[in-house]
Amino acid sequence: MSIFAGGPFVAKSEMKGALNAPSGIAGLDSSGNVTNPLLSTQAQINVNGSAYSQMASGDLSAIGGGYDASFIGGIAAQTLPGSPYGSGYAQPGHLQITGNPSGPYNAGCVLCLAEEPTVHPGMPISGQDFRGGFVSTHDAVQFEQVPTNAMARMILAVDHYTSSSAVLKTALTAAQIAQIHSGMYIVTNSVPGGATQTAIGDASLNGALPSFQNYAGNVQSVSADGTTINVYGWAQEQQQGGAVPGTSSLDTVWDPATTSPVVYLGMPNKTFGQNVYMTYDGSRGGQGGSAATSLIHQMEWNEVDEIVNNTARDREVSVHGLTLTTNASGPNQLTSDSYHLKLAGGQQNYIIMQPQWWTTLISGDNLYVGQPQGPALTANTSSVLFQVAQSTNTGSATWAAHHMIRLMAWNTRNVADDGTSYTNVTTNLGVGVDGTPDTAPTQIQGHLEFTPAANPYGLSICSSGQSGATCSIQLTNYGVPSFVGTGVNHTAATYATAPSHMNTGGEFFCTDCYSSSNSAKTPGIPVYWNGSAFVDALGQTAQHP
Repeated sequence: MSIFAGGPFVAKSEMKGALNAPSGIAGLDSSGNVTNPLLSTQAQINVNGSAYSQMASGDLSAIGGGYDASFIGGIAAQTLPGSPYGSGYAQPGHLQITGNPSGPYNAGCVLCLAEEPTVHPGMPISGQDFRGGFVSTHDAVQFEQVPTNAMARMILAVDHYTSSSAVLKTALTAAQIAQIHSGMYIVTNSVPGGATQTAIGDASLNGALPSFQNYAGNVQSVSADGTTINVYGWAQEQQQGGAVPGTSSLDTVWDPATTSPVVYLGMPNKTFGQNVYMTYDGSRGGQGGSAATSLIHQMEWNEVDEIVNNTARDREVSVHGLTLTTNASGPNQLTSDSYHLKLAGGQQNYIIMQPQWWTTLISGDNLYVGQPQGPALTANTSSVLFQVAQSTNTGSATWAAHHMIRLMAWNTRNVADDGTSYTNVTTNLGVGVDGTPDTAPTQIQGHLEFTPAANPYGLSICSSGQSGATCSIQLTNYGVPSFVGTGVNHTAATYATAPSHMNTGGEFFCTDCYSSSNSAKTPGIPVYWNGSAFVDALGQTAQHP
């Protein structure tokens, strides 16, 4: 029943009586905020008389997320007969959103997540202001995330601390109190007395961030007069509460410009774009003779299926998987432990690749791993297995005037065949200069040839400009060496400076030794170590001055 009498006009008394009343109007506080929202904090959707999905907002419990948390499902516990959850079962909820992105900024995403508490924060989608006539790209995003170093909810001056509170210099207003909930982060700018504080970027940190030493806690409540914020305890990170922050030993690392004690409300010191916490509880899986309460024995963090159908033209669509990039323009902007991808822990396999025959496994100028397919079936064709490369220049001039030194492995098909002969393929490992990572080098500093055409099943050692039968040193498949177009250069030394560690049969050229059979005692002969002494070619002890 309406509280209004009806008619074209509403009396002042009726307006006053309708304030914050059922079927009436919502009141506002001094800041213009609604004091009693017209919408209920909980809604329930019923189907055929049965309660299904529930929606709610506001949970002031310590771990519930506070007044600004919203829930779909999982709201009220109930006892469900037959459920392993017992009396802790809460009705699940599901969120399905159908969107059709149609423009830049916020119109470009179906689900848009922003970390800044600003009105309608603009999503960086095709982010060029079109109102001046500029035409940007035309992107559509299903799930847009914009994590950033968001600012503190409030920064408040502190008079002093107790073991369980921060006493403020100025009492909080009703609007400020409304922004504080149980469990909220509260960080001080106080550090332990005598703590060593190292500035960001100091050389002693070797490129890492300094340790975070500020005392912090979690809000418990606010006093009725708004002068005190009560906490569950003060401590440094990863410690049990019990400390009492001081007001004279202040942080000089993270906020050196603030020289009086303050607290930062709702202030994290690390933000994640996404965090997946995947767990498996073996006690639910039917082990040790107990009944199973869960049949999940396979877990997968993420799967991306890139499906391409009904293409009638070559190169019709561009498909990208995961792209990680940064606009850092110098080596010192990011900490030395920053990374794009980190693989850690006791996983069985870090990377499993199952490529198609045409797939390049890794394509980069500095690191390249080629396709599974071998060289073309015609003679003298090559394909690169892998390469690593480095510039001859350094620092900011790395990509200026330079050459690329490429350590490469490549296969060469010696004569045309049907692709089934491994003896017809020579594997090369060598150093090339310039060129491209996916092409066998034309300027080679030196290389090894495994199963060369001129030396089947053997190994050839080739210097710059050599290949095949011209390689200087060739080992047969029995390990017998031969030298092509060159002799063997022996180590030369006097007897007094002879190599001190040689195996039996070891040889060097002794510049002042002579054979006992040489009456002229002409110096300069090869000598051999027989296990106890150096001898000449006749097996006689080498003579020397």
